[in-house]
Parts: sequence; C-alpha cells; structure tokens
Amino acid sequence: MNNCSVAMIVKNKEDIPAWVFQELSHHNIQLNARKCQSAADFWETASDAEIIWMAGANRFITPEVLPRLAQCGAILRTGSGVNDIPVDAATQQGIIIATTPDAIAESVAEHTVALLLASVRRIPEQDRGTRSKIWNEGTFRPMHHLKGSTLGLISFGRIARRVAEMLSGFHLEILAYDPLLPDEFIQKYNVEPCSLKVLLQRSDFVSIHCPLNDKTRHLISEKELHLMKPNAILLNTARGAIIDEKALIKVLQQGDIAAAALDVLEEEPPQQDNPLLKMDNVILTPHIAAFSDQFEENYWKYSIETIIDLSRKRWPPSVVNPQLTPKWKMKNR
Repeated sequence: MNNCSVAMIVKNKEDIPAWVFQELSHHNIQLNARKCQSAADFWETASDAEIIWMAGANRFITPEVLPRLAQCGAILRTGSGVNDIPVDAATQQGIIIATTPDAIAESVAEHTVALLLASVRRIPEQDRGTRSKIWNEGTFRPMHHLKGSTLGLISFGRIARRVAEMLSGFHLEILAYDPLLPDEFIQKYNVEPCSLKVLLQRSDFVSIHCPLNDKTRHLISEKELHLMKPNAILLNTARGAIIDEKALIKVLQQGDIAAAALDVLEEEPPQQDNPLLKMDNVILTPHIAAFSDQFEENYWKYSIETIIDLSRKRWPPSVVNPQLTPKWKMKNR
C-alpha cells in the first residue's frame, strides 16, 4: 500500500497525542502537523498533502488556493460546520470535503435538550431569584409542560435525530423540516415532515440544526419569527447567522415570542452592549454545545477513521459534496 500524506494545519505536532501518529503510521499514513499562522506556514505544511486536515475557522483555503493544491484530493474538517470552506470551488476541483458529525452529535443533542428544559422550566430565572432571596412560587412566571407540546426541528440530520430520540419519552409531537430528505426517511423516526412555514406556525419549541450556507443565512428572519406562536421558544445550537439576530431581539423585546436559548450568535463573542445579554427570557451559552469529557477522544477517533477511509480511497461516512466527480478514483460506497 502506498503512503498517504496528511497535513494537519491547526495543531502543532506536540499538541497531538503520540498514539495518533502511531495509528496513522500503522496504516501507511504520514502526518505533518503545524499550527499555521500565515500563508507561508500553510504552503510549507500543506502544498504537497493529499489530505488537508483542519478544525475550527478556515483562514487559508480559498477558491483561489484550491487549484494550486495539486495533490490534494480531500479536506477533512473535524466537526460539522463548513460554512467558511469553499465547498463549491472544491467540488469543481474534484476535492472531497469530509466532516465528522458523529464526533459531536451526542454532545450537541444533549446540550439542545438541556437548553430546552432550562427554558421551559425557567431554571436560570429561578436560580437568580433564589440567590436574590426570592422564595415564592407566585413571584415567578408560570412554566410549561413538555407533554402535549410540539417541537419543530429545522433540519433532520444526526443531531436533530438524536434530539428527537432523547425527547421521545416526554410525549411531544415532533415535526421536522428538511428539504434534502424524503418524507419517508423522517417518518421512520415517528416524526412528521412538514414545510418550514407549517413548522413555525405549529411548534411550541423550534430548534435549529441546519448548516450555515447561502441558502440558510438568515433563514429565520423577522417574517419567519412572526409566524411563531407568542409562547414559543427558539433554540439554536447550529450557527448564529441562521437567525437574523436584530429581528430576534426585536420580537423578543415586543413579546412576539416568549424566549430564546442560544449557544451560537452572529458575532462571537458578543459585544457587551448586545441586548440579548440583558434579557431575562434569553439563555446564552458560549458556543460550547459540542464539548464534553469525551470531546478529545471523539475528535481524534472519528478523524482518524475518516482519514483511513480517504487514504484507502473509500467514501467516509460524512461527505458534504457527494455529488462531485472526485479527483481520485474512489471505491464503491
């Protein structure tokens, strides 16, 4: 088996566990690692790589750069977000864009459920009140029951499916909007497929799980927010720019929807004058849904599995641009 060269561009060698190098070497994969700080760093590290490996924000891979990566047949983005990767340009070059959503799906789903429960039961509000010596059930706003309510999932990928499974014992009606999936697939999970408009109109809780791209940027704008019920709660553990944040602030201030629970914002970290920071009906967490005590293990485990698949010219489990004509001759799925 020929050697395969991989360039990790967001971590230095000393930041990678030794066993990762050993495991990849066992499969004839040579890993070159450098936390690239400049274009010169990037070219020195990745110019001859067959697989470029990254995570987090993309600083160097642009549509102009891709044609110059003569050996590159795949880019691995550990995690799930590819909103700052030029997917269309990579597709034109025959470069596979792979991700590892399974590495974070469980954690993000659990965080979504936690935000929902905290919002519905108004845990932060009660915590603040208790610490301020407020101890009277009549002082707090009434709380909702999950049972008998309707949850709407925007997109029905791995994370949303796990959310649906985790909440199945609460006897919710669950809807899903995902134009990329057939209705029959969604129905297999005892979830009702529907349009975005119907989902927003019927749901008591709306949870966003779609990727950020040109079609989903500000997918939830003022028009969509006004379709929601006045007592509805909006949750977002995907990407901040899927929601028009100015519109969300407006409808929350006007009481057009009840609350929001957000792990992601349009600007991260937020400016201190962002009105969301001062709203009692908003729960915020610092883009941390994917993190857990198993994060590091999953980061390496699923990344290595994907790299091994790619090195052997096998299609990995998650490819963002499966419609491409790959640069490499790939084995059947």
